[in-house]
Amino acid sequence: MKESLIGNFSLAGFTGSGPVFSATFTVAKSGIGTTPIRITSSSTGVGDGILVTNTGSQIQHSSEDGVFSDGGPDMFVTAVPDELSIIVNSSDTSTLRVYGLNGLTGPVSLALSGIPLKVNAVLNQTTVSLTNSTASTNLAITVGATAIPGNYTISIIGSAAVKSKIVTETGSLQLTILPPVPDFSISVSQSSINIPSGSSGSVQVTIQSIHGFQLPVDLTVLLPIFGPGLTTSFSVNPVTPPTNGQASTTLTLLVNALDFPQTVPLEISATSGSITHTTSLSLQISSFFIFTQPFPLMIRPGETVVTFAQIVSVNGFSGTVQLGIVPVPAGVTATLSTNSVTLTNSTSASVALTLTASPTITAGNVVLFITGTSGNTFNTGFLQLQITDFSLAAGQVDLTVPATGSATSSIFLSSLNGFTGFVNLQVTGAPSGVSATIAPSSIVLSSGNSTSTSATLTVNASGATAGNYDLTITGSSGPTVHKLTVKLHVTDFTVTSSPSTLTLSPRQVSSTTVTIASLNGFAQPVTLTVSGLPLGVTAALTPSSLAGGAGVSTLTLTLGNKPALGTFVITVTATSGMIVHTSAITLIIAK
Repeated sequence: MKESLIGNFSLAGFTGSGPVFSATFTVAKSGIGTTPIRITSSSTGVGDGILVTNTGSQIQHSSEDGVFSDGGPDMFVTAVPDELSIIVNSSDTSTLRVYGLNGLTGPVSLALSGIPLKVNAVLNQTTVSLTNSTASTNLAITVGATAIPGNYTISIIGSAAVKSKIVTETGSLQLTILPPVPDFSISVSQSSINIPSGSSGSVQVTIQSIHGFQLPVDLTVLLPIFGPGLTTSFSVNPVTPPTNGQASTTLTLLVNALDFPQTVPLEISATSGSITHTTSLSLQISSFFIFTQPFPLMIRPGETVVTFAQIVSVNGFSGTVQLGIVPVPAGVTATLSTNSVTLTNSTSASVALTLTASPTITAGNVVLFITGTSGNTFNTGFLQLQITDFSLAAGQVDLTVPATGSATSSIFLSSLNGFTGFVNLQVTGAPSGVSATIAPSSIVLSSGNSTSTSATLTVNASGATAGNYDLTITGSSGPTVHKLTVKLHVTDFTVTSSPSTLTLSPRQVSSTTVTIASLNGFAQPVTLTVSGLPLGVTAALTPSSLAGGAGVSTLTLTLGNKPALGTFVITVTATSGMIVHTSAITLIIAK
């Protein structure tokens, strides 16, 4: 049995979560059954409403008028929202929901009926699958420009096969087609305008009435966040067009004198009440650019060079440009071949710039600005001067060398700002027992060399005492001298035995501790061996190899039944690469 929720009924209880509740109803003359009810907070089914229970039960609102059944599998179909108001020539959507009753699952076919003329209603899915007793799909409704305003009911029909019969339920959506709203459009007399820096220009802005619109329209110009310093004004604002007619105003744009040539996208916004429309205007700011070549310009002390500045018209600039140079750094003189040039639309002019560096100028980088002024229009170009020098650097500023080992480091030389010439290299400060050489001892650096040229510092230690030493690398080219320090760390280790004297009798076992101590950070593996054992004596080193350049090993001596008697010297040898150290142990064997 199934009934619509009409007549007298009472809410006996409810359970569930979210917007869907299961409630039991008693219906007059019918009996008791269940239905899912979606509680919403508005008549269009938007939001989740409140189900209040106190001394009684109260539903704030439900846009999904349910169906209940105490029979076999069933369903009910609803739209959320179930009321749509759409203006002609626009669209909107609603969500169709299907709820299964009494265990109904599986596919449900959906169909629409009652669609008005010039209205297009499209289901995203015409078949949905009930999972966990619910399913949904979107309904898109598009109202054509010639649709007749009014109220319409669109039926949503859901059908599902249950064994040998078809279960069909119908929901509805109330569609209200609204007539067109009075509106307006905005346009400009030209899509772009060209204004020189520091000058002004204007365009006509027109408001056209649509569908009888005749209210005042406020105009504003929307500027980019990081746009130029632009001042705008309208000759008439607001603008009121006549019914189905048009009205115009003049927009004046004043460009800041310091704005560089650029293209600025502008939006002109027109607002009347809740209606806002915009139109685009491209502002081309014209001016001139100043270019210099080469960049950077290399110059040596005492040298004179000539370069050229190019003054170029941008976006149709025309006028006479006055030229200047700021600042002129100490030790440099700079002159222009002319102090002014005249430009016409899209032309350019070239000016010679002569630069002289004094013989005592310090190597480094300086920047010159070439300024140009034409009325309120101003622009600059800049020229970087690179005064020559060279740099000296070590690939490794710390070298660690074992007492009998060797190490190398790259010595890098780079031309700075176009340095050209020989650089002689030498190394000093090597301690006794250490030899240090650089090869090659002379390097040529060429102008514009941007990559490093290297020599190799080789250090050989053939008997040096462990310790730290400073090696000085000197690079010289005439009066230019640079020095750098490479820290040399000579490392070593010692080997000792304790006790160093053992007295044993036949069949006795004894041991001594062999200690490897690091000198100045020595950290290489050390291998231990023992020699000089008399007849009848065996030895074991545990461990026989020590990692990390330091540690302790145990030497165990075992005497047989008839060892040789007397005093013997046993040698423990510690080896790491070419480094060899020994420790002597005196063994006394007596009866």
